[in-house]
Amino acid sequence: MVSKNKNKIIKSLNDALTFCQKGQLIEARNIYQKLIRVIPMNDQMLANFGTIELQMGNFEYAIELLDKSLLINPNQANILNNLGNYYLEKGDPKISINYFDKAISCDPKNFNTFYNKGRAMTSINKIDEAIKCYRNSIEIRPENKMAHFNLGFIFNLVGKYDDAIFEYDEVINIDGKFMNAFYNRGISYENQKNHKKAIQDYTQAIDIESKAIFIFGRAKSFEGLKKYTEAILDYSKIIALEPNINDKSLAYCRRAKVKELIRDIDDGMLDIQTAINLDPKISEPYEVYAYFLKKLNRNKEARIFFKKAIELDPENNQLLTNFSHLELALENYRQGWQLFESRWKVKNLKQIPFISTKPELKSFEVKNKKILIWGEQGLGDHILYSTILVDALKTKNEFLVVIDKRLIDLYKRSFKEFENVCFLDRADNEDLYDFHLPIGSLGKFFRNSKQDFLKQKIPLLKDDANYTKILKNKTHSEKKYVCGISWMSKSLSTGNSKSMCLEDFKSVFALPDINFVDLQYGDTKREQKDFKERSGFELTKINSIDNFNDIDKLASLISACDFIVTTSNVTAHIAGALNKKTYLIVPFTQGKIWYWGINKKNCQWYPSIKILNSNALEDWKKPVKELHDLLSKEIEL
Repeated sequence: MVSKNKNKIIKSLNDALTFCQKGQLIEARNIYQKLIRVIPMNDQMLANFGTIELQMGNFEYAIELLDKSLLINPNQANILNNLGNYYLEKGDPKISINYFDKAISCDPKNFNTFYNKGRAMTSINKIDEAIKCYRNSIEIRPENKMAHFNLGFIFNLVGKYDDAIFEYDEVINIDGKFMNAFYNRGISYENQKNHKKAIQDYTQAIDIESKAIFIFGRAKSFEGLKKYTEAILDYSKIIALEPNINDKSLAYCRRAKVKELIRDIDDGMLDIQTAINLDPKISEPYEVYAYFLKKLNRNKEARIFFKKAIELDPENNQLLTNFSHLELALENYRQGWQLFESRWKVKNLKQIPFISTKPELKSFEVKNKKILIWGEQGLGDHILYSTILVDALKTKNEFLVVIDKRLIDLYKRSFKEFENVCFLDRADNEDLYDFHLPIGSLGKFFRNSKQDFLKQKIPLLKDDANYTKILKNKTHSEKKYVCGISWMSKSLSTGNSKSMCLEDFKSVFALPDINFVDLQYGDTKREQKDFKERSGFELTKINSIDNFNDIDKLASLISACDFIVTTSNVTAHIAGALNKKTYLIVPFTQGKIWYWGINKKNCQWYPSIKILNSNALEDWKKPVKELHDLLSKEIEL
């Protein structure tokens, strides 16, 4: 009788296992429900039963069964791995890692457990540990394509694009139809600005399955190559084929932006209006429409659409930051500075915020405290916000100011009257200060109205007078005046839009009695040589000064000139801070920085700067003509 019952139990166990293998979970479950009454302490039965309940979504009961099985036999690697996966999917990665570690202890050769632990480590941003786990998984099972794929994802994330490409190569070697591997490798190439290879990979992914996300990627790469017709065709393809309203709306927006690049602004605006009509609850069309209106200098209307976009997407920090720039340009300072604080929450921010355990300063009502002010963004921004720094230094506190090391000598001389400030290029010791604050946040404390700008220290910077005297002797020739000139910006984001070429200034160089001195940073030898051969004009170059690195010397060179001509770059900020008469040429809208204002002729930040505005995209004829006339008057006086 006992033997008969035993045989019956064994047959039931085998039947249940067969049902499991066939995916017939309900049939298997029915058997286990009967068996648990007969053999309640059988670890394998409990494990199989618990696994089925887990698959069927009966989580609480599943965990109860699996925990009972582990109490009987704690060395069940598969069960430990399953529990780890459960807690990972549930959003408890730390608990899941504990189970994965136990599973690895039981079976250190299970590639799947290492892979899963890698996923958990990635979810809590422990990148090095995640990489190690994926490497272990691949070592055990080299053809584990998902471990390679996830490694590629991590390397993309941290900017190791060559490593990412290597891993995606491995995935594609294993599975030549893995479309996401082609797509992600395309992203890696795109991040390297290798648009041609990116397009090849996106096309491979599209050939496998024509997904909107793949076509969006390829269109972006076409834009990178300035193949705008092809980009428009891709966006049009999404519009024609994509049933998803959100993707269709985004395609209209992206197509509109490309049309703007080829000067088809009217048609671009029609695209945006279509996108809004498709789904009035998506924020991006309103943001893009605001962008278009801003380009057309219809700024009050742009504010309305920015506000609508924010209403629909109030947590979009890039949107909030973009709106802050418009508000500040329109001199709505209180609102602008408030929105400006969103800049540190923007994804893919180029500058990493200063990390400190000390609190950020919330008010300058504090007294006798040590406050760290840290520079942000580029060199020009350091100088711009330093015009506000003076207001902070007048409070009864001590200050450490972390700025670009190229500015330190110049700042030590310029702020000599303030005994409560020390300039550094880094601050690693938190014991040196009580509070910290990014320099751009000074605005919300001290620049909330036009009147606040009247308090500025003018000039802000002081050149090395002795060296300036030497440079005056070098730059002043038989001609009566010396004009320093800088014509390009090297900004990665807006440099092209702000940059001119020497040819644009040909009429200006022809003016009599002016010796033009080269203030441009970067290598311009080829351009200057070609320009001299074509026109006969040559700039005076002070070879002993590196205009990019020798900022203190550059300040003296600027001071040695009678006036300055420049585009929107570091030279403009130095000249303005020195209170040197300066003619600043700014682009129409794209590349026009908010602090130059909107169609302003004078600059609140630097009173010595006269602004010459372009009235069309990449069209410099108007401001150059204005410059020519102004300089003519200078030499007539």
